[in-house]
Amino acid sequence: METRIALSVAVSEVLNVDNYLVWSVQVRTYLIAQDLWDIVEAADQEDDEAASKAWTKKNAMALHVIQISCSQRICHVISLITSAKIAWSTLEGICRIPKTHLVELQSGSSGAAVKRMNLEEFLEQFSEDEENEKVAADFYPLSSNTVMFQRSEIPAEGQPLLEAIVRKHPHFMTGCKLGASLRKSGLQLLVAVLLDMQHTKLESTNLKRALEWKNALKDLLFIKFGVQFILDKIQTAAEACIARDNEAMLNELAVKLADLEKVIAAKKVELSLLVSQRDEMMQSSSARGASFSAETFGDGLLN
Repeated sequence: METRIALSVAVSEVLNVDNYLVWSVQVRTYLIAQDLWDIVEAADQEDDEAASKAWTKKNAMALHVIQISCSQRICHVISLITSAKIAWSTLEGICRIPKTHLVELQSGSSGAAVKRMNLEEFLEQFSEDEENEKVAADFYPLSSNTVMFQRSEIPAEGQPLLEAIVRKHPHFMTGCKLGASLRKSGLQLLVAVLLDMQHTKLESTNLKRALEWKNALKDLLFIKFGVQFILDKIQTAAEACIARDNEAMLNELAVKLADLEKVIAAKKVELSLLVSQRDEMMQSSSARGASFSAETFGDGLLN
């Protein structure tokens, strides 16, 4: 759960789903005090030019209060919304979703390099809920060619992937009740992640990328895209990747150990020969009583 101190003076803690009831009371009270709550309750923008200008200003002020009172992940969800009223109702709808369908928003750290991440480390990081700081373009360069998919525009290259998903998971979008612009943004992010997955080799050096996909997909889960099966697939593939790499490393170690054992055996034979030579020389020297005080062949000759 998000626990950082709120930057907004309107609330004691930013919105993190679990605290929606307290958060909504505090924000509502603040908007009333600032004479902005009527914007949230008002039906439509005023038609009169002067009134419309005043409405636009108050709407921006109210929307700004709502935005800065949210955690980064939740603010990302409403980032394309320009109406304070719609932003308020969107947050209400999201936060009243039963907890069994939500991903808790918790702060976390992905850690350092993941080049040789073991299974325990990966699973621990995969289970964490981290802030997703990436957009679709960060995962895959999407073309400007678009097609329609479930009443939303999507990049044309993503159509085969989404149609394949629908054949196996026909209801994966039915839970999302957000507006067209947010659905479009979510589908673009999903397409970019799927295409990136298709073009990324199953290697342990890419496990950090898998954690970034996880963060993006959990954002989509949060707005009720039914993509848990993709998360499950990523986890299964990563586990297989780590197991395969571990097996390769074990085989490599086995070869090195076998080579080292051969070297050790050869050194033992060499050591045994050297010890035997030393013992023979010491025994021979002791038996003859040789003196090692002379420095030349002539020393002691005339004594």
